[in-house]
Amino acid sequence: MTAIASPGSETPIAVRPSFDEVYAARYTELVAQIQSHFGDRQDAHDVVQEAFYRALVRWDTISSYDDPAAWIRRVAWNLAVSRWRKARTALGFLHRQRRVEPQSDGPGPDRVTLLAALGKLPAAHRRAIVLHYLEDVPVAEIAAREGVATGTVKSWLHRGRAALAATLAVVFVLAVAGLIAVLRPQHDSAPPVAPSPSHPSVDDATERVAAAVGIDDLEEQGLGGIAVLDPGDGRFTTSRNLIGGRYDVKMVCVGEGSVRFTIGAAAASVVCDIAQTTVLTLPVRTPDPGAIMPVTVTPQVTGSEAAVFGYLPELREDDRTRQQDAALAMLPDDGLSAESFFMGNGSGSEDWTVEPGRYRIHAACVGFGTATLVVGQATTGATPARPESVEVPCGQKASLDYDLTAAGLSTQLEPDEEATGSSAGAIVVSKIS
Repeated sequence: MTAIASPGSETPIAVRPSFDEVYAARYTELVAQIQSHFGDRQDAHDVVQEAFYRALVRWDTISSYDDPAAWIRRVAWNLAVSRWRKARTALGFLHRQRRVEPQSDGPGPDRVTLLAALGKLPAAHRRAIVLHYLEDVPVAEIAAREGVATGTVKSWLHRGRAALAATLAVVFVLAVAGLIAVLRPQHDSAPPVAPSPSHPSVDDATERVAAAVGIDDLEEQGLGGIAVLDPGDGRFTTSRNLIGGRYDVKMVCVGEGSVRFTIGAAAASVVCDIAQTTVLTLPVRTPDPGAIMPVTVTPQVTGSEAAVFGYLPELREDDRTRQQDAALAMLPDDGLSAESFFMGNGSGSEDWTVEPGRYRIHAACVGFGTATLVVGQATTGATPARPESVEVPCGQKASLDYDLTAAGLSTQLEPDEEATGSSAGAIVVSKIS
């Protein structure tokens, strides 16, 4: 939003950009960013168009923001992540109609090589590279978006540059939507000072922290978080969607110094240690049905090396069961079979031993986010045959009718990123004929 002074007054008047101006200025480069990260040009067009549509219907509000394009970019990225997760669930079996596009020259070999190299980077590193070097998003803004310290983003950028340089040789060119950034390895600069033998590397410390708190996948940390904290880094804040119940929050810090950690009204100080990985547990209670809990990390790193801090809230088992029962209570109680589960990393999957026929599969979700119900013919592998799907927003229920042509029914309830670790689901199978 631009501010200008009115005639005869020094008071600036806010001038809101028009939707057409923002669309014309940002559409192409935003498509390029999404494609660079996720690899599919048509999907990139689809999610960017959807993001602009959502902005259009509420443009009176969006245009008042300091940077309307930042809101649109965030919506597009979230839509792209959600689409990628759903496509991964179906594993290519859900065919999608594509419109025919005008013939155009394909991308050059340099662009193809670059996209392939970006696709090999970890998701967090790829997001940081695309946002920082293609969109000129500051490191601090990326850190706030990802809910990590600025030192963590700097580490992602460093590792991403190193990986791309190794793949694309000494010089690699990022050319998207007319913006070209040439990055060269800093051979002429002094080599980094090697850490002292007693201090673990950032990679080793990160692995130790992840193993200690129970984060299995560094790219999909669920409710948890891992931050690389440089000396001098200040406090940063994020939030976590916690379904109602009692949690044990595991925390650990590898390095020198300490971290003050706050989640909701609960707080604890965690002492960083180089030699030992000591886990501290903080009990937290979230009211039903759930709450968005603010999380604040205040580091005090001493010495010259970075520290690594990690945390993971885990809902206690009896509260998991209680939330699963709440999801099950939303569904009919006269079905052939029923199953409920807490939706952590991965889907709630179940194979049902039933004869061929027409079935109605009911699903419900409680908590945050959206789950996708996928129903198909059971197979010996992990992927059902002839799958069909329907979305189940948490707090609601949905059903899907399915014609089973051979014995064995397979169901999956796949949580999206928001629902992972923050929801419980249930499935009931009823026979129609």
